[in-house]
Amino acid sequence: MNICKKKLRSAYYVFLIVSIIIYIIPGKFKMAVYGLNYLGWLTIVVAILTILMFLWLLILDIKNKNFKALFKRIIVFILALLVCVIYSYYDQARNENLTKEELIEILGD
Repeated sequence: MNICKKKLRSAYYVFLIVSIIIYIIPGKFKMAVYGLNYLGWLTIVVAILTILMFLWLLILDIKNKNFKALFKRIIVFILALLVCVIYSYYDQARNENLTKEELIEILGD
C-alpha cells in the first residue's frame, strides 16, 4: 500500500468521526439568523469531503481487488449513517414533547 492511500484512509476515518461528532451537536449551535454559522458550514464541508473520500477509496479498493477492506469500509460507513439517522429520530422524538416555554428556552428567543 502506498503512502498516499494510507494518508487518504487515515484522513477518511478522521473526517468520518468528526462528521459524526458535528452531526450530533444540536442544530441550534449550527444555525445563524438567516442561514448557517461557521459550524453549520463546517458540517456541510466535512460531510461532502467524507463522502468524496469514501467514493475515492471505494474505487481504489475495487481497482486493486481489495474486497476485504472494501467490505469493512462500507460496513463502517453504513454504521456511521445509521448512528446519525437513529440520533435524528431520537432528537425529533425528544423535541416533539416540548412545551412552547421549553422551546423558547432552548432556542434562546
